[in-house]
Amino acid sequence: MLGYPSIGARRETTAALAALRAGRADVAATEAALAAVRARARRRMNARGLPAHDSSIPQAFSSHDPVLDAVVAFGAVPARCADVLASDGSVDLVGLDVLARGRGVRTPLRTVPGAGRGRRHVVPEITPATRFRFVDDRAVREFAEALTDGYLTRPVLVGPLTFLLLARAGAPAGAPAGDRRPWERLPELVEAYAVALQSFAAAGADWVQLDEPGLAAPATAGTDAAELSAAVRATYDRLAATGGVQLLVAVPHGDPGGSLADLAATGVAGVALDLVRGSVPAPAGDLAGLADKVLVGGVVDGENVWTTDLGPALRGLQALAALQPTGHPRVVAGTSTSLLHVPHDVADEVDLDPQLRRRLAFADQKVSEVVLLGEALRDRGSAAAALEASAAARADRATGAGGHRPEVRARVAGLGPDARRRGVGALRRIAADPGPDRWLREHLGIDAVVPGEAGVAGEAGVDERVRRTAASLDGVALTEHGWVRGHGSDDVRPPILFGDVARPAPASGPAERPVEEWLTGPVTMLARSFVRDDLPVADTAAQVALALRDEIAARAATGSAVVRVDEPALPRPLPLRGADREERRWAVDAFRLAVAGAPDATRVHAHLGDPALPPPALLHPPTSP
Repeated sequence: MLGYPSIGARRETTAALAALRAGRADVAATEAALAAVRARARRRMNARGLPAHDSSIPQAFSSHDPVLDAVVAFGAVPARCADVLASDGSVDLVGLDVLARGRGVRTPLRTVPGAGRGRRHVVPEITPATRFRFVDDRAVREFAEALTDGYLTRPVLVGPLTFLLLARAGAPAGAPAGDRRPWERLPELVEAYAVALQSFAAAGADWVQLDEPGLAAPATAGTDAAELSAAVRATYDRLAATGGVQLLVAVPHGDPGGSLADLAATGVAGVALDLVRGSVPAPAGDLAGLADKVLVGGVVDGENVWTTDLGPALRGLQALAALQPTGHPRVVAGTSTSLLHVPHDVADEVDLDPQLRRRLAFADQKVSEVVLLGEALRDRGSAAAALEASAAARADRATGAGGHRPEVRARVAGLGPDARRRGVGALRRIAADPGPDRWLREHLGIDAVVPGEAGVAGEAGVDERVRRTAASLDGVALTEHGWVRGHGSDDVRPPILFGDVARPAPASGPAERPVEEWLTGPVTMLARSFVRDDLPVADTAAQVALALRDEIAARAATGSAVVRVDEPALPRPLPLRGADREERRWAVDAFRLAVAGAPDATRVHAHLGDPALPPPALLHPPTSP
């Protein structure tokens, strides 16, 4: 397991932090509450089959954000927030909350969309005054806590390469901007990581996991390949030489590309590969170094909530074993990413349709799948019944209730070339209105752009509107206890797009004039939901877009002069060029399809969010069967 949910099965982490924020609990009581959440998580994973004494269980708890944890641990708290630092450079839970959420006049660290469904992470701010040191040993103390409880866990940190790939340059207040890129500070940061590894070794750790999603394509697009390759080799040669612990380098959210050969050439003890959004590498001479490393095959999807198709997953693990000497493979079954952003347990969802519930795997079920695949890798016969049941369940998904609606698929297949273009009258009015967003309006068919999250009540408001829109659609389910970590310590319950999506037929009788509120756009709906994995993402986006198109038409028919569409996940800035345009065409096409049916007299106002790209995992979904 590359990671496990941190919020608690009943949101105990969220409740504890809220009590601290409101002054109903002090730091000591809050720390005790979070320690109890960590203890329960270890017991849950152990009860599902993960051994307690071989580093199988990850120590990956984060009260707010793993990137923020690294900012604090390695001394990168910006000077404007220096008052949260203790005399030794550490930060307590109150300080973490200030950095993540802000307080009073103190603004939090900037956040941007990260890899994966709907999540955001803080952006490290590196200035010439930043001095990297391992100054906050919270992760070491949490490892020691688990060891005292009888569990030899595997500490998990954001890797140094990803930390600097995410960072932005800054300057102290009143000082000129530095001319050094954060990337050039890598040697200094690596030495701080070496000290951290020594601390884990002294505490008794066997393995330490460093997450490097920044090495997954296309995250490294635009990065000089030779420079990145040299950085990977130098970084992990140095850290592997630290001694005392074995290093597992995880590359979630995509294919590591050439970085895999670089990692193979270093002394790291293991590499974890995302085989859901990446693929099994072909045997090659430059991968010879993988022969003596532990390879974690991430075949259980850590980003979604569907049961794993065990047969293909097992074949993927067996293909990975082909990279190592016959008879001596060191391949381990695992998740593709951390489970930080999936709910805890399907068994809690007693109100879901039983047929749908059988198709779902939340964090606890995914632990069981990993354990089962590990057993099958050693002895396929021991898992024969489970493999047959998995194949039958997959077939049931294709024909189950709501999964396949011929009329919905026929409508998508029959879309003509003009389906994504507004009427001539509307386009003339839009083109006649000058302004900085004219290109956006002309090409997307909208009358007005509302930039910025603050315009529609921020992240929490977006997720609430997603659920309201989802509740009005067929083929979408809402959970009662399916909470996951959103941004900071805010939790959300993403809808589950389990079947073909459509707007239900209106009830008989006169239509009422709808309340004027934001409709969630198709791209944001997909970015903030768990999306079915048995249909191409472009087709699902088109289905959602057509359902919203019908809703917009219904509102216009009742006299709505303005329709408001909330689409913060749509990529900006536009226009897109070259490969970017083709890569994201499904997203732009879905938005245009949703609004193009609005009558000429109806004004379409769109909130397009901040200038950031959609989640990379959404732009590069796994290949559908």
